[in-house]
Amino acid sequence: MEGASKGVHNSPAFGIWHDSKWMEIYQYDVYLGLGRTSDATRWYNLKIPTTDGFPRSGTHWFRDWFYPIYNGYGGKTTLNKFFTLLAQYFPKHTVSNGTFSFPEYTRGMNFGEFVHFWSGAAGADLKQLALTAFGNLDESGNDWTVQLTQAKIDFPSIKYTDFTSLGTLSVTKENSGGSGAVEGSSKLVDNNYSTKFFVGGFPAGFEMQLTFPTSHIMGSYTITSGNDLPDRDPKSWQLLGSNNGTTWYVVDARTNQAFASRNQTRLFRTTNTTAFTRYKWYVSANNGSVDWQASEWRLIEY
Repeated sequence: MEGASKGVHNSPAFGIWHDSKWMEIYQYDVYLGLGRTSDATRWYNLKIPTTDGFPRSGTHWFRDWFYPIYNGYGGKTTLNKFFTLLAQYFPKHTVSNGTFSFPEYTRGMNFGEFVHFWSGAAGADLKQLALTAFGNLDESGNDWTVQLTQAKIDFPSIKYTDFTSLGTLSVTKENSGGSGAVEGSSKLVDNNYSTKFFVGGFPAGFEMQLTFPTSHIMGSYTITSGNDLPDRDPKSWQLLGSNNGTTWYVVDARTNQAFASRNQTRLFRTTNTTAFTRYKWYVSANNGSVDWQASEWRLIEY
C-alpha cells in the first residue's frame, strides 16, 4: 500500500521510517477500524515500549511520534492526508513499464521535509514533537531543522501556521493569582503543554478572546486538556470570529466533547474562510466540576 498510495509509485519516506515504522500505526488503525479493540490494545501495549536505533539510539517511533499524531491530530484522516499531500506536491515524473505509464516519485524526502509534510497532514506545527521524539539530527547527522526551513520555502502550499502568539489574550474570569500566576490565563497560550489555565468557580458563559493586530483565517484549532480531574475539562463550546468586537460570527461549535487522557491535544478543523482580527472561545459547559481548566488553546491558519 505504502509504495503505491494515491496511485504514485515509491515511498519518499521509506528511507526515514525504514521497513516499517509506518506499518505499526497503520496496523493499530486497522484493528480499530475492524472493531477489534482487544487486538488494538494488545498492539498498543506491544509497541509503546519498542525502540529503534534510527535516527538515534533509543527512538520510540510509535510512542513519541506516530501515536501522538494519531491520538491528537485526527487519527486515520491525518494518516491518509500525509500520502495525499505527497501525491499533490512531492516531485514526480512519469515512467513506463512497457505496458502502462504511471507517476513515480523522483527521490526520497529529507527529514525536514518529512516533518513539514506531517505537519501539513496534522494541520499543526509538529517541530517540537519531532525534536522530542528524534532530536535535531537525522540519521546521517544533519540538522533537520535547517532542512525544515528550506522545506517551507520549497513546498509553500503546505500550510499549518500557528498564529496564536501574535494575539493578546483576555478572559472574562481570571485565575485568583492573576494572568501571570502558575495557573493564570497566560498559561493557556504559552505553547507549553505541561502548564495550564485554572479557574475556580466555573462561570456561566466563560469567554477567552485573542485579539490580533491584523486579520487571520483560522482553519483549525487545538485544545489540550489539563493534567488532572477530567470533570474540569471543557465539554461544549463555540469558536467565534469578529473584526470589531461587537458583531460575532460562529466559526465552529462543539457539544459533548471528551478528552480521553490528561494533557491530550485534540485538533478541530473548521470550514472557515473569513479572516478575523478577533477570535473568541466561548465555553458553555464543562464535565461537571465547579472548576475549569485547560492546558493550551492554539489557533492555526490552515
